[in-house]
Amino acid sequence: MSTDSSKPFSRSSSSQRPPNHKASITIQTVLIGLLLYIVPPVIASVWIGLTVALIGVSSVDATHWLENAASAQFVYVLITEVLVMAAIVWLLRVTEETWRSIGVRKPKFSHIAYTLGGFVSYYAIYIVVAAIVSQIFALNFNQRQEIGFSTDSTGVNVAFAFAALVILPPIVEEILFRGFLYTRFRKALSIKWAAVAASLLFAAAHLQFGSGNALLWVAALDTFILSLVLVYLREKTGNIWAGAGVHALKNLLAFLILFHIVQ
Repeated sequence: MSTDSSKPFSRSSSSQRPPNHKASITIQTVLIGLLLYIVPPVIASVWIGLTVALIGVSSVDATHWLENAASAQFVYVLITEVLVMAAIVWLLRVTEETWRSIGVRKPKFSHIAYTLGGFVSYYAIYIVVAAIVSQIFALNFNQRQEIGFSTDSTGVNVAFAFAALVILPPIVEEILFRGFLYTRFRKALSIKWAAVAASLLFAAAHLQFGSGNALLWVAALDTFILSLVLVYLREKTGNIWAGAGVHALKNLLAFLILFHIVQ
């Protein structure tokens, strides 16, 4: 990974701060990441539940809608992502960061090549690492990730699923993880350790804590590798959009397979 004066940080940016200040920033950033993983979904669930109750929908109909309708899951995802973005806007003011400093800059046409190269590189690296890990650990590579949508959905329900899985997460998660959180880590850590820290948080967010299912270590491995590639693209291009493109392509491919659009 390389940095230069045109990008939001330099190699000396972390070394100029005293150790206790670095530790404080690191701990604060980890806590912020965990809170933004836990709190917005909870608020979204409560918000939807209260709204349904206030408009007079019966408990039976409300439960059926919340558990089965693609529109309910889409609303849940949308509210969650809006809350995350609202929190980022507030955090930018508190930390005196800017959209530009966290990598939300004008995308360039030339970054399309980085997106395509990053997408291919991610899959190549994942295949190699997964093959090695499978020989060492007994990971269940067939365990399915809970996506909140029925893969037998049709029509408008597929559109809801597409928006909630392919469009919203790549934008919001890149702004959060490779944008705000990674930028904060880089103020305290070297590029390599900042990349690892941001990627560990990103992987933890895909373990399916609280779902009632076994922890999804395969997804954590997958997203950890993906995040390292996305951090590299963040450093190489100076913004998050090449990485967001890779993220969207990955989710699009998974979407096409899960919803039987490609066989």
